[in-house]
Amino acid sequence: MPSLRSLEGLVVYDRKGKAVGRVSRVLCHPSDPVVVGVEVQPPNVAYVVSRGPRYIALRGLELGEDGLDEVDLKAWSGGRAEKELGFEWEQTVIWMGMPLVSESGKKLGYVRDASFTLPDGQLGEVLVSQGLTSDVAVGTRQFDGSLLIGFDGSAVRSKDEVATAEYSGGAAAKAGANVGVAKVVVSETAKTAAAVGGKAMKAAAASKPAKSAWAVLRETGKAFREGMADDDKK
Repeated sequence: MPSLRSLEGLVVYDRKGKAVGRVSRVLCHPSDPVVVGVEVQPPNVAYVVSRGPRYIALRGLELGEDGLDEVDLKAWSGGRAEKELGFEWEQTVIWMGMPLVSESGKKLGYVRDASFTLPDGQLGEVLVSQGLTSDVAVGTRQFDGSLLIGFDGSAVRSKDEVATAEYSGGAAAKAGANVGVAKVVVSETAKTAAAVGGKAMKAAAASKPAKSAWAVLRETGKAFREGMADDDKK
């Protein structure tokens, strides 16, 4: 089962086996908890002139041996895909790096990754992070995609049960519950969240005037992903 992270960077091939570009972003429904397509960045013309991205719905793709293979590009890309999906590509949301908030308003971290099925885009396991320090010490919170509500315009929403989901993979969990470690993690997590959030806001503020909230959200999501990448290098 592919995930948001695993699809980014994959090469997309047409029916003749020719590479048409790489996946630059994985796109989710404007409000519902489902993956709907990908943004594909074509190679530069003569390695110099850049070209605009293409948008392909999941139903027009399938996993191949070396990347993603196009199944029906005419029906599931660009404007025709918008008609089939019932919304414009500019309305889609990039979940990876987005804040996760419970239905009662509790901040749970941000979406680090999520698995999903092809071609319907139904979410499987979702991973939530509060920063590298927390991930290493306590682990990553994991829960089933059925507990997700969707995107509300500013954050990904989940049912309150997610707040009690277990962590896995952390050093503290392997060594047993440790209150001292937990206190340090809470402190460091707050610092990490503040740093990543600040980077996101600065990126959005420094960007060119947005034509829509969608553009700002994409800039913010990009900054969150960069923040996660910085964490991974520490």
